[in-house]
Amino acid sequence: MKTSERTISFGSEHAEPDYLCSPADEQRSAQQVRRLFDRNHTLVAGIVPGPPGRGRRAAAFDLTTGRAVGPPPADEFTSPRAPSESAPMFAPDTDTLWYQDADKRVLSRAPRSPAAPRERGRSSANAFLLSGESVWSPAATVEMVSPGGDVAVAYEYRRGMRLVRNGQHINDAVRIGARDILDEERMPGDEKIPTHCSPRFWIDNASFVCADTGALIRVTLAPDRASVVPLLPANDRTNTDAFGSRPRAARTARAPSTPSAGCSSSPAPPGSFVATRAC
Repeated sequence: MKTSERTISFGSEHAEPDYLCSPADEQRSAQQVRRLFDRNHTLVAGIVPGPPGRGRRAAAFDLTTGRAVGPPPADEFTSPRAPSESAPMFAPDTDTLWYQDADKRVLSRAPRSPAAPRERGRSSANAFLLSGESVWSPAATVEMVSPGGDVAVAYEYRRGMRLVRNGQHINDAVRIGARDILDEERMPGDEKIPTHCSPRFWIDNASFVCADTGALIRVTLAPDRASVVPLLPANDRTNTDAFGSRPRAARTARAPSTPSAGCSSSPAPPGSFVATRAC
């Protein structure tokens, strides 16, 4: 059921919220999509041409007007090098924009502030992820860091998932699924995971959900074995995505001072997951 819809024009093919609905990124995890938006879903991270029309600069777009907001850092107007910024995202539950420059420095700034960006560290790859406000590297096609920041799950097209530690090369990581690929260390007990099941969100520090067009699976990690539980019955639908909601304290609907007939209060449902189609 569609609950709401908003159409926004971003004005130029050279200024857009990168990575949001690109066909190449149809496997992007729910965790990554959420981090394209600020805390209150009023801004979306993207890319604009660098001044004066040279290179690429990380930016944020107002979701009411579709316009990029905030001035670029002052030194970009005078720098002899064209800026080459990438991987824009918001730190979880904040309004701070993070991104990476050509030297793989990870920077952050408030989009609407003229203050210079703050250097946060370096990435060993062409992209990065965040665990809280800690830089996580490397990044693969799809990767999401566990809530405790211990490991991440990465996805390689046609090659299944990997369990990666911070700084570990993807080729050295333990494989999950893709049983037809031999001679590599893999997680025991993963026989029921389809090759194209890509990670969507973490449930807790030891379990996550992966999704394929015909499967939604909960994978629980243990030191010596993986527990695999299918969450959807066999079906002929195209189930292309899944996202998680945080467990919340039960909320009660407040009745008016003079309750009308039939007015009652009931708790909201606890945290759950929903299957949905991608953009």
